[in-house]
Amino acid sequence: MSSSDQRLDRIERKIPKEPADPPPPPEMPHIIEFVISKRFLNRPGLYPRQATLLKLIFLAVDLFTDFDMRVLAGWGAGQVGGLEHDRQYGLVSDILERIEINRAAGRSWFREVVAVIGRRGSKGYLGAISVAYVLWWYLGTRDPQAHFGIAYGKTLTLQVFAVNKDQARDVFWRDLRDVIVGAPCFAPYLAEVMADRILLWSPIQLTRPLLKRGSPAFEIVARGATESAGRGYASPVQVHDEMAHSIASGSARSAEEIYQATLPAQTQFGTEAFSWLASSPKFMTGQFYQSHLLGLVANADGGPAHPEVLTIQVPCWDLYLDWEQWETIPLYPGGPTSAPIFRAVISEDDDDVVRVRATNPEMHRVEYCSLWAEVLVAFLHREKVFPMFEPFDGRVLEMQSTGSHRFEYVAHCDLSLVKDNTALVVAHCEPGVDPRYPLYIIDRIRVWKPGDFLEGHIKLAAVEVELQTCITDFEPQWLTFDSFQSAGPIQNLTEFARDHGIRTHVDVFAPGRVESRRIAELFKGVLYDGRVHSPMHPLALDELLFLQDLGHRVEAPATGPVDTDDVADCLFAVVARLTELSHDPGRLFSGVGLHATGWPSSRADQQVFDRLADPRSNRGQKYQRLRGGKTTREHRRQRRY
Repeated sequence: MSSSDQRLDRIERKIPKEPADPPPPPEMPHIIEFVISKRFLNRPGLYPRQATLLKLIFLAVDLFTDFDMRVLAGWGAGQVGGLEHDRQYGLVSDILERIEINRAAGRSWFREVVAVIGRRGSKGYLGAISVAYVLWWYLGTRDPQAHFGIAYGKTLTLQVFAVNKDQARDVFWRDLRDVIVGAPCFAPYLAEVMADRILLWSPIQLTRPLLKRGSPAFEIVARGATESAGRGYASPVQVHDEMAHSIASGSARSAEEIYQATLPAQTQFGTEAFSWLASSPKFMTGQFYQSHLLGLVANADGGPAHPEVLTIQVPCWDLYLDWEQWETIPLYPGGPTSAPIFRAVISEDDDDVVRVRATNPEMHRVEYCSLWAEVLVAFLHREKVFPMFEPFDGRVLEMQSTGSHRFEYVAHCDLSLVKDNTALVVAHCEPGVDPRYPLYIIDRIRVWKPGDFLEGHIKLAAVEVELQTCITDFEPQWLTFDSFQSAGPIQNLTEFARDHGIRTHVDVFAPGRVESRRIAELFKGVLYDGRVHSPMHPLALDELLFLQDLGHRVEAPATGPVDTDDVADCLFAVVARLTELSHDPGRLFSGVGLHATGWPSSRADQQVFDRLADPRSNRGQKYQRLRGGKTTREHRRQRRY
């Protein structure tokens, strides 16, 4: 045989042979049969909870067993909506209602699945199965281009995105390739399998000669997060793998940019479009977290605002639980059980998981427990922040409306009049176990928000009225402001305090960058010592958790669920002022009081003791001649009522 004949023979062997007979129209099984049947994917080793999640994604309520209902109830019990910090999210509790809404809208699956699942939690495998089932449904139309109103010969693109093309190809795309190439049902439709692309014919194309088929009906492509990725394609299916970790860097675009750029490619596919967004969690910022929240938000009437979005958040070991019962749990009513399962892929008690829990708790809660981290570099550890708002020494703190003559108070107000909040914090010191280390007690936290006012911005006059009440009710030693627009309030409140015979110093407290950092570290130190205590205030808690350490400054993140730090700034300021005051031993001695000696003493005795204990005589001026044994503060209060 000549070399030319050999070359022609090689070319001929590469040309796909015409099928003797075109395959019959694809049969459309339910999701579990599609996975386990030898005629379809032929993957019978399905963990029971994996089967539950697949039935959920594809709205298959008729396939739910008693086991599934128990699992859904358990997942739903952890999901109550809103922003929580310690409770494990699972599913929204109204998941069955959402399924019915989608079925009534003509959907066969949730439009968007947000899978917040830790490392090795099988999110890639389940995503590949889900995409394969959607693709099989498209093939079931026989002529997908005609079904979607697209010109014959235009390829429909299923896109897999990751931080870069290598990751997209080597992780999710490879899982999807293994599922499709290894499935008996897809074998007749495979046109070509390349390093980063799979091409498939449609059933209608297989009825035509090879040269008249045109371009393959489908391509499954691995793409990196570049600026032009995803544009210009007719793309009914989008996959965003490890989405929480996709950030803009060099030529790579952020997950938000890629997600927004690819949305128009799915518009024309309506209720038959599908998106798989999966990742272990990271920070409460970015598109992945925003998509997660879409699956939680409710309308004013309590109904789901976006019922087409399914978000599930479970620890990495959750989908492997109950594996020991595989022989007794049918995968659907009257159906078979799984093929033999010999172990969980990962469990909470694995040696590596236990070691990470002990050595790196933050990594454990994010990577394994699938809980969100607040910011990139948190200034305060969350396990130190929560005790600040919890009961201590048998005391349950509540917000105070008035002060006590036994303590000296300080207050700080962080003014902002347009878009941001204005905050006020009032606090005092109490003796600790060691008199050298006082306790910092928060008495009052008040926040004004622009949305609280009809004008849409904070009215300074209304703030000043409440600050006047604060002066008369607490008689703080200091009332300070940040420098923003504070000249007018300082002058007005100084005159108000003087007119009412109250010795409150009203001034600016606006430390520079270096001093601000020192004050933040001071607060951090006393907080970690367990010496700061406050009544529960959700915004104060959130702001402290979300503070990020930028090295030269500590501040709130620019985006995300908590982007303010007004209350945190006030807390820093009052702790700094109280620390300055507490350095005077006479004040601490006065704070202990005569009662600590165990001697019988009257209120008048304590008042004399207070005056003698204050070398700067501030207390002597504050507590002037008494009437009926009461301080001037109590006397003024009595007169008001």
